[in-house]
Amino acid sequence: MHGTLAEPLFDRGRAGDHLDVAAVFACTSSVTVCSTVSAPTSTWFRCVSNSRRRYQRFIDAFTTAWLDPTGARLSALFADNAAIRHPGMAEPVLGRDAIERYFDTVVAARPDLRLRPIATATAHDTVFIHWQASAGETSWEGIDRFRLRGDHAEYGVAHFDSATVRSVRAAS
Repeated sequence: MHGTLAEPLFDRGRAGDHLDVAAVFACTSSVTVCSTVSAPTSTWFRCVSNSRRRYQRFIDAFTTAWLDPTGARLSALFADNAAIRHPGMAEPVLGRDAIERYFDTVVAARPDLRLRPIATATAHDTVFIHWQASAGETSWEGIDRFRLRGDHAEYGVAHFDSATVRSVRAAS
């Protein structure tokens, strides 16, 4: 069972907490009422806490990497066989080594580029980071979506106005 709490459940958790728990719903076809057999609620919230900590570790690592970005720091967010896709790419970048080389070229083109998270959200194994980027006098917003495997992203896709990035490159 996956979901996000709209309010505390059994006086546990908070609105917005992610719920990810194994559950069994036993229903009979002649009755519309289902009974639930599940792990104790303490297990539910242990799962929620572990997920929340994992998501927060990734968000913190993303934030730290963009304080002083390098290809090595940014690629460390990803699993060895990860893929990323950014606006304007004909094909995704595949593998941590290629991701490091890609970010090295981004940072080399604009060493003053920084990203700062504005808001984050999570769903299942996905982290969304709404960010503000700045380079010189120009700033713009975008959003990254990462699918996590453990503490690393196995897939990342960014959405932003690539025309803004072209204008930043032209100004440098």
